[in-house]
Amino acid sequence: MKAIQAFNPNSGNFLEAAEIDEFAQAYNIDSHHLNLESKLAKRAMIAFKLESINSLLLKLLPLETAFPNLVKAIRIAITIGVSSAHSERSFSTLNRVKNNLRTTLDRQWLTDLCILSIESTSSNNLDLDEVVQKYCSSNINRRIT
Repeated sequence: MKAIQAFNPNSGNFLEAAEIDEFAQAYNIDSHHLNLESKLAKRAMIAFKLESINSLLLKLLPLETAFPNLVKAIRIAITIGVSSAHSERSFSTLNRVKNNLRTTLDRQWLTDLCILSIESTSSNNLDLDEVVQKYCSSNINRRIT
């Protein structure tokens, strides 16, 4: 995790070679070129008020030909946490949703319930009356045509 933290502009070890080397070796990235790119990028990014790894990536994307290894490493660092946490959250959600009462649901309904539970922050903000209204009106339109 220290290596991923090294890509965070607010970190005390921002783009430090010692932290990034281990990450480069683990993900088969040329560590020598990555260290050179990170030193150059660190100097160039000082002028910007970068808030996150995402903002660093957005600044470097137009310069990807100059920093190919660094951009690759940042993309990997961004997706590591999401990919493992998302899959773990999906499985635990499935176990919560699929209980004895819901074993008779068809697969699509179960999938829809899982998505609503996984994306609970978005689904909690939905206006249910509006959703039902749109669903009912779309079903009426399908029956008419």
